[in-house]
Amino acid sequence: MLLANDAQGQLILADRFQKKNGEKCFCPGCQGEVIFKCGPQKIPHFAHRSMQECQHFSEGETAEHLLGKHLLQQALPVDTQLEAYLPELAQRPDLLWRKLAVEFQCSTLSRTRFAERTSNYLAHGYTPWWLVGQQFFPQKHWRQVTSCCLQEAPFGLVLWGVEVAKRKLVLFHSFDWHYQKGLLFETSSQTLQGQLFGEILSLAKIASKPCAWSVSDYQLRIQEKLNRKEKGLLLLQAQSYLHGVNLGALPSWGYAPGCHQALLQEGLLVLRGLYLAGFREFDCWYEKSCQILDWPYFLVNRRRIYQEIFAECVLLTERFGSEETRKF
Repeated sequence: MLLANDAQGQLILADRFQKKNGEKCFCPGCQGEVIFKCGPQKIPHFAHRSMQECQHFSEGETAEHLLGKHLLQQALPVDTQLEAYLPELAQRPDLLWRKLAVEFQCSTLSRTRFAERTSNYLAHGYTPWWLVGQQFFPQKHWRQVTSCCLQEAPFGLVLWGVEVAKRKLVLFHSFDWHYQKGLLFETSSQTLQGQLFGEILSLAKIASKPCAWSVSDYQLRIQEKLNRKEKGLLLLQAQSYLHGVNLGALPSWGYAPGCHQALLQEGLLVLRGLYLAGFREFDCWYEKSCQILDWPYFLVNRRRIYQEIFAECVLLTERFGSEETRKF
């Protein structure tokens, strides 16, 4: 942590602290004694002698997390508070600017804990801004922390991160998915100084080019995966089959690229299959869809996303006509 109290209860910033013989420092949360650490390879910070009693600060803070908080504080307005404790929430965001609670996530966090912290912020009128460290930058597949921190923006889904080594704020956007290449996205970045969000947001509005997609090839890959009894897809098929859906035998438009493919990936087949199976009223279709598919995107409105997918199913059915509706 970057803050501590001195013996008189005054807050001390680690990067301005000059240790004197016999001087003791204490955790602002649990009041336990902390030690000052600094060196050629370490950003100045305080650490507990023992974390057993402290519920306010994370254990084993990494250098990435410490430096990331420091960089973000320098980039945010001058009245941004570092590690401010919110007693009504019993939470301590990494940074707090007015009602904006900034969380820089560099270590694994369970979905349950993420949901608790985020819900608590929202219930008390705070807006959480989650950013991820480099190990959670998106790759070919979603990771738990990455999917939790994905959020909605006026121009689409975005994920914020900090590349500490380069002192950059990173914005991942224009998410898509391809059956051969996995998760696709664009990246914009800017140095953590000057006007935060200026250039980075304008770059994020540039549309990316879609990848070539073969409907017949995708259908063949799905059939091959089912024949190989690939675990994830086989589980979706088992649950879908209870509602009369065969993921390997949809009409050709069922395998066409669709909206929100990045979020659902092969799960989009389930939603289209349920529509074809006779669930033509949104609320019923939505209920069945939620029973089958998981939703790890805590900051993304599931119902709104599904409404757009349902509308797409209606449009595709009208466009291709009843002869394309498969026989179950």
